[in-house]
Amino acid sequence: MTITDIRNQLIYRDTAPHRAINTIKFIVVHHDAVEAPADYDPLALYKREADHHYHKDWDGDGKADGSGLMYHYKIDRKGNIYFCRNLDEALWHCGNYTKNLQSLAICLDGHLTNQLPTKAQLLSLKEFLTGLCTQHPEFPADFDDVFGHREISATNCPGDNLIKFVQDFRNKGGQVNVDDYPSEGAIITPPSDPCADLRTKCEELEKENQRLAKELKASQEVQQQTAASLSEISSQLSQRTKELEKWQKELASCKDEAAKKEETIANLERRISSRDNRIAELEKERTDYRGYYEKALERDITKMSYGQILTTVLKRLINKK
Repeated sequence: MTITDIRNQLIYRDTAPHRAINTIKFIVVHHDAVEAPADYDPLALYKREADHHYHKDWDGDGKADGSGLMYHYKIDRKGNIYFCRNLDEALWHCGNYTKNLQSLAICLDGHLTNQLPTKAQLLSLKEFLTGLCTQHPEFPADFDDVFGHREISATNCPGDNLIKFVQDFRNKGGQVNVDDYPSEGAIITPPSDPCADLRTKCEELEKENQRLAKELKASQEVQQQTAASLSEISSQLSQRTKELEKWQKELASCKDEAAKKEETIANLERRISSRDNRIAELEKERTDYRGYYEKALERDITKMSYGQILTTVLKRLINKK
């Protein structure tokens, strides 16, 4: 892609507002709204347009106050690009003062509502816009900032046959195929039913709405079932909680009873141990007494008669039983 600089060949006066390059935020695409013949001299055309803009009364005060051609770049029907005005100059091109101060103006030759752009123009425009959006870090304009003139102010510019290309270029980040757009030499066949696409789209949307409605109903039923299940689970949980509290109380009571019984058993064990000790003491005393009596008997028996001895032994035996 080559760009021809013709700034010094066009009538000009330095009256346009100057701005810093880094304030350029937008790129605006135009057509010159003049039907281009099959063969013409682009430079001669641009000189005439510059002369017209130069002598135009832009302020409405009855005086010619134009600074020159009000486009920074022009693209002819063969796709050649011409550099026409300094980028640091704000030109009156899109009907919006702020946008004028912040934008570049690119104009394609031809009346692009009455005639089609050429394929060469579309190819050059795509390549040029892509370069401006990606290779010029000195100003922030990007793919999202490319607009047709009619998108900024009330006008037909840049023509019905170019505006969709410009909008798609912006919305698709420059990823457009020039062959998808009508250009000079292409046969445009209007659809037999201009509403067919819309009708098909409506039918698709209606089917999608019906599908979504069914899904919504099914989801609502599931939600209702889930809510009922949650309610039942909550009721059961509440009941189980009450039962748990009851059993916990009974368990605590049982523990208290068990503690009391253990204390009673301990007391009984202490009493039994004390009784066993007492029995042992008594057994010892009995043994001691028995030994004493037996010794006493042995001492006394030698002094008794046979009959006394027999009587004493019998008494002892009886008492022992």
